[in-house]
Amino acid sequence: MARTRSWAAHLLLASLLWSGGCAHSPAAAPAATVAFADELETVLREMEAAFARGDMAGVAAFYADDAVMLAPGGGRYEGREAIDAYWIRFTEPIAWALESHGIEGRPELAVMRGRSTLEYAREGEAQRSVVEFMLVWQRSPEGRWQIVVDAYW
Repeated sequence: MARTRSWAAHLLLASLLWSGGCAHSPAAAPAATVAFADELETVLREMEAAFARGDMAGVAAFYADDAVMLAPGGGRYEGREAIDAYWIRFTEPIAWALESHGIEGRPELAVMRGRSTLEYAREGEAQRSVVEFMLVWQRSPEGRWQIVVDAYW
């Protein structure tokens, strides 16, 4: 199967998965019923751990080489170089908590909604960023989950 490289296509598919998954049943199934939800929760814990130990290259490695991040105010970081630069700017990490509010999808492509609480210092002054996010995850040919779209607000 050819891998789709367009972030817009991933985002559209994610939106369809999310809305379609909820529209066919009277109540949305809890995230735990998605067979791969535990795998993605484990990946979130690995991302938090990489941040806590100051491994920003390790955090960036959770993103696909052609991933895109969409930030508030029209910010956009696309591709390996831009995503690496985004994360490497956190030189004084403190803690990161990623909380999943729901996961939908298939074994090779999933959408996750949640909340991120990122704590770091900048020039010695503590900073705290709390945002909602939607991540589109795609399983790589090697079987590893990678972020292809990261939208936060």
